[in-house]
Amino acid sequence: MESIRTGRPTVYRPEICEIVRRLALLGLNDVQMADAINIDVHTFSDWKARHREFRQALARGRVQADAKVADRLYFRALGYKHKAQKIMQYGGKVIRAPYVEHYPPDTNAALAWLSRRQPELWKERQQVDVSGTLEHRLSQMTPEERAADALELAERVRRRLAEYRQTIEHEPSPEPETED
Repeated sequence: MESIRTGRPTVYRPEICEIVRRLALLGLNDVQMADAINIDVHTFSDWKARHREFRQALARGRVQADAKVADRLYFRALGYKHKAQKIMQYGGKVIRAPYVEHYPPDTNAALAWLSRRQPELWKERQQVDVSGTLEHRLSQMTPEERAADALELAERVRRRLAEYRQTIEHEPSPEPETED
């Protein structure tokens, strides 16, 4: 038994695969590609799920774009040179002067490359204290540990107050004026 189809017929055609591959090479995301080929993003997602050739074309485009960027990032990190030509005019004649353009290594590109290739060594890390709230810490302590912690806190407060007493000079407050 054949299923009965309802709704509009699909606008999907195999030729769209090449268009999507090229859009992926440009770095567009799914929403932008759906807009470029004039379909809803849900339809785009549906096509990815239903059409193997569509999904593969999209993946090929993204992989090629990522590989090209990685290649350029690699050369930028190491520094590179290429042949170039300076075009000038002298006495009404065009003069072409070939030369080699040098680009020094780029530290930011090198760090970007290394942080992606070896994140355990090169990724910038932020230390996050996950010790929890004071209530949580106290609830995890035994009564003896809470008592010891309270005594230690009281001693720290006494020391801090003693330090402040030594550094703050008290000025005598003026005596109130009386009418004589």
